[in-house]
Amino acid sequence: MTVMINKKAYQTLVAASVRFANARIPKDEWLEVSGIFTGRNEGENVIVSAAYPIMHQKLDKDAVIDQYKWSDEDYESLYVIDDEAFSRDPPEFVVGWWHSHPGFV
Repeated sequence: MTVMINKKAYQTLVAASVRFANARIPKDEWLEVSGIFTGRNEGENVIVSAAYPIMHQKLDKDAVIDQYKWSDEDYESLYVIDDEAFSRDPPEFVVGWWHSHPGFV
């Protein structure tokens, strides 16, 4: 299986990630971002046509480990996006999710 991500979906993912972690923000205030991919199967391949940022981590400087949790509203957004994707011609659906790792080198 090969996963192919189109340029616009990739740019959306990068833009959402650097919005919350970039040189203008102090490194200890960087936040993790997550979202979903929509797309379709073509034979054994997955074609990602769009990326949707869903949420960003809430800053908790006292946390032992970084963590983020989806809210009820985030899950509602997922449902709306999946429903809209399925109405496309040809129909698409949620094919995966993504999240950033700010500062991970």
